[in-house]
Amino acid sequence: MTHYPSRFFRFLKSNRYYRKIFVFDLDKTLWDHTIETSPTISSRTAVENYIHKDRLKILEAIQNDGHSLHIASRSREREKCLELLDLAFPTITFQTKEIFPTPEWKREHFANIIPPNHTDVFYYFDDELPIIKNIKAFYPNCVPFHVKGGLNSHIF
Repeated sequence: MTHYPSRFFRFLKSNRYYRKIFVFDLDKTLWDHTIETSPTISSRTAVENYIHKDRLKILEAIQNDGHSLHIASRSREREKCLELLDLAFPTITFQTKEIFPTPEWKREHFANIIPPNHTDVFYYFDDELPIIKNIKAFYPNCVPFHVKGGLNSHIF
């Protein structure tokens, strides 16, 4: 059984009665490789070797508390990403999966996730600091998490 730091549970507990939006990047955040630069890695191999098992547990804990989970990825390999999401996180329902290439930022992705005039806090997880800073500047209610080593319970 995975043991999470008490900070992770305090974080979830503090948000339990306020349904929040959680947005996740894919490459180097939910999995430890980049789809475009790893074309020979099959989805099954990726699940076995490039996705930490506790990531499913983290997403399940967030989902089970009633929060909404979303994907914002600039990947050019939408179908491969969708296949890997289904294999790696079969019990997780992502309300939106914004997976399409953009030259630099993810504002188009967020425009499809965050409702207009949204004033509540939402959480964003990504490994790329410039993208995080751009989203934070555009969405002041964003609480970003820079996950250099991918999503894990120690970042909370």
